[in-house]
Amino acid sequence: MQLKNSVFVALAAIMPGLALGDDGIWLFNEFPRAAIRAKYGFDASVAFLKKLQT
Repeated sequence: MQLKNSVFVALAAIMPGLALGDDGIWLFNEFPRAAIRAKYGFDASVAFLKKLQT
């Protein structure tokens, strides 16, 4: 039982570090156009971003 608890505690300590996400929440008025273009190859035009805001 002690080993089971130790394994659980070790996994609980390691797991948050493995949960890496893509910073994918941006405001449309501060959209990182250059970073998106470089990473995904998508060029969001100013007209497209204005359309999203309306």
